[in-house]
Amino acid sequence: MTWHNDHANEDGVMRHCSDAPASKHFNQTHPTFAMEARNVRLGLWTDGFQPFGQSGQQYSSWPVILTPYNLPPGMCMKDEYMFLTITIPGPKNPKEKLDVYMQPLVKEMKELWEIGVNTYDAFQQNNFIMRAALIWTISDFLAYSILSGHRKFLPDDHPFCRNKISFIKNRTVSKSPPPIRTGEYLLKEIEQIGLMRIIDIDSHEINGRLSKTTGWRKRCILWDLPYWSSNMIRHNLNVMHIEKNVFENIFNTVMNMEGKTKDNIKSREDLNEICRRPELKKDPISEKYPKASYCLDKQSKMILCDWLKTLKFPDGYVSNLGRYVDSRKLRLFSMKSHDCHVFMQQILSIALRELLPNNVWQPITELSNFFRELTLTTLTNWDMQRLNEQIPMILCKVERVFPPSLFDSMEHLLVHLVYETLIAGPVQYRWMYPFERYLRKLKNNVKNKARVEVSICNAYLVEEAGRTLGKGKSGYMTEDEIQAAQTYILLNYPEVKTYIDIYVERVKSAQPNITNAAIDEKLEREFGQWFYKYAHELQNNVENQLIQDLSNGPLRSVTNFDGYCVNGCKFNTINGNSSTKVHRQYRIVDINNKRRYTKYELFVLVSQATQVVYASYLSKRRDKNNWWAVMKVKSRPVVDVIPG
Repeated sequence: MTWHNDHANEDGVMRHCSDAPASKHFNQTHPTFAMEARNVRLGLWTDGFQPFGQSGQQYSSWPVILTPYNLPPGMCMKDEYMFLTITIPGPKNPKEKLDVYMQPLVKEMKELWEIGVNTYDAFQQNNFIMRAALIWTISDFLAYSILSGHRKFLPDDHPFCRNKISFIKNRTVSKSPPPIRTGEYLLKEIEQIGLMRIIDIDSHEINGRLSKTTGWRKRCILWDLPYWSSNMIRHNLNVMHIEKNVFENIFNTVMNMEGKTKDNIKSREDLNEICRRPELKKDPISEKYPKASYCLDKQSKMILCDWLKTLKFPDGYVSNLGRYVDSRKLRLFSMKSHDCHVFMQQILSIALRELLPNNVWQPITELSNFFRELTLTTLTNWDMQRLNEQIPMILCKVERVFPPSLFDSMEHLLVHLVYETLIAGPVQYRWMYPFERYLRKLKNNVKNKARVEVSICNAYLVEEAGRTLGKGKSGYMTEDEIQAAQTYILLNYPEVKTYIDIYVERVKSAQPNITNAAIDEKLEREFGQWFYKYAHELQNNVENQLIQDLSNGPLRSVTNFDGYCVNGCKFNTINGNSSTKVHRQYRIVDINNKRRYTKYELFVLVSQATQVVYASYLSKRRDKNNWWAVMKVKSRPVVDVIPG
């Protein structure tokens, strides 16, 4: 519970929310709370779910969950540390009345802040007064309105600000972005307006009247917490749903999906009233609108759908995307949030690279790269400042290509995501994926459908069983496999580095003109035998038992498995490839699948095992047939931290 205070960190690098300015600001503002590292910092999450599925009875149950942020990355946001504090009964959405059910929790949070509770520390074997604070909330964000205000976030002298043709015609931008409002400022504004809590008398009538002129609907009950107004960030934008909605808006428009595309008849009718796009005007003779450059034709959509059916990813990384493909209507349907997340960051730029014009593909790729960099587990202040400068420009590039109807509130919110990440830390501690997975667990716990909330509470402390891999098969390695295994281990084992240096020096003294390539070849072929002799010759005085055991080589008998779970990934291996090329601007790596890795190297150390996916290109050109794109994947349980 003191990891957030004790762990090693680097200046300008954020791997945990405790490394972020918001956490440091809280410590400076409340030094007495920060003095005790065991005091608990909590995040609150709530959302509704239907325990009976989409086709069953309409019923909405709302759990309220607390999770501590004192823990290290490998434990933070895991199921074991999500505490179900309130279950709001259905069947209807509580909406504004959520604050009514939150009263007991807010009362306890105030007591934990002001008084604390006597707690026994099993590690230090003493008692202390533990206090707790709510640092922010995580919840869904639903809002729909047409927005196109990202040009004001560009530098004042940027040419896009003065452009009257590529954006809304005859309009320049001279306004600056709005200032950041502090919690103290917002609380003062709420008090001046006279907004009331939903639990106050006559609040419904008073708040209803004030909301028509102010935009505020109520005074949130969390403002009752003494420290709430001093928090730099109180409510997190939901990156999960923002990314999903941005992806769906773009992909559905590119696929020209009926009923979901943003490039519909109404959009075309308004397009030339708002922008100058003469190439998209209605043809006066046929009275039809021409196909836009950002939409795929029928053949390209067929190629894309067939490609997605064959695309394979590691076990547990993403759903089987082929299940979402409707080959008859040439569309994708019912994709989950995490599938959209993987598609947006890993697949989209590769899928559309050969199917769209370059001026359309580039902004889509830059948007894909933006989400990938924003959601990294390790962030630097420099990278976030760079993204903060780039995202308004990326959105402007998208706006120059796509119709204005594409831009609802979700697209505009991207300009604010970087600021939140810059002050609150990595997105992984503030998005809803862990909670959505936890909701599935709660849903599975509903055994008595007549008593939904009772079933959830009864099953809350039930520990779920884990799964194991299948049985292995015993066998024996060949001589070539034994030599390959021994050589790989010796050349990659730190304790053997000294003996490698001795061997290289002896080779160079015997053959002064030998090249480095020839030395590497001798290391591969001869070092294992030399090392065995060297370790067993008495005059060399090698007494280390580990070194002697390594020199003896591996056992001939082994146990083989069809797959291996290493570093959170499930591996099935094939022969490697050697020919690669890298896109200069977007760093997309391609490999030639017709060229094989010639080196006989079958083994890898566990610490070195990482996972990539190969995807063929959707191209009508023959020169792309042999090239695959490489996508690096990362298992959810794996978190990068620095030692110490």
